[in-house]
Amino acid sequence: MIYQATEQLHKACAAQAEYTIDPEDRKASKLKHTPDGEEIGRSGGGGGEGGSAKGGVWHEEMGLLPTFSTWSQVTMLHMYLLVVRFRDMPKIQQTTFQDGLVNHFFYEAEAKMDLVHNLTSRVIRQKYLKDLFVQWRGLVLAYDEALAKDSDAVLAGAVWRNLYKADENVDVRRLAAVVGYMRRGMADLAHKGEEDLVMKGKRVFDEWGGVKAELRGVDVPSSQVKGLMDAEGSSSSEPAVKEGVKGSRFGS
Repeated sequence: MIYQATEQLHKACAAQAEYTIDPEDRKASKLKHTPDGEEIGRSGGGGGEGGSAKGGVWHEEMGLLPTFSTWSQVTMLHMYLLVVRFRDMPKIQQTTFQDGLVNHFFYEAEAKMDLVHNLTSRVIRQKYLKDLFVQWRGLVLAYDEALAKDSDAVLAGAVWRNLYKADENVDVRRLAAVVGYMRRGMADLAHKGEEDLVMKGKRVFDEWGGVKAELRGVDVPSSQVKGLMDAEGSSSSEPAVKEGVKGSRFGS
């Protein structure tokens, strides 16, 4: 039961930034690559048997390329949201659910390396999988630090380093949107019982509006900012937003 449940939950995580590589592009040497040599695919895709084809929002709205790296980081971000919820389960159940979810992720990661990126050497795949496991452990520690400190700035810094590879030119509005999305997601999952979590399966992330909705909300001033704007006699949120961006230190 737990194997099947975690398989469906993993599909929900893996579908968020799904992508494909066209074999014809590979044959014709038309594949594009990042400066680091990563193959760039096309947004969307199969999402596995019974999975859903998503990916567009994270690629098109959040400025992330449809690559294996993006897929793995977005998938692990959603896995983390579930792991936080699993921690509220009895210890044995928590461990079993978390191990199942992580195992499904690494099975699919290796399959993508082989079938999508044509990496046929098992020795090389195992090396990349070890690196990916280190990334997973580091991601959990980074996001846990933000929760322990109850700090959106620390969480934004962790998102910046992991999801955006510490890109100094990142749009901080996107960082804020991801932080809001994670906070909202954890709050939503916290109110779901174990049976509800299992029943939702691959639709478990479909109920709180998505990261695109959070991105739209970033440009709406908070009550505190609006109060400052009103005190200054400003009717536009633009000056306050720009000042906030200039004063941000998400990478510290």
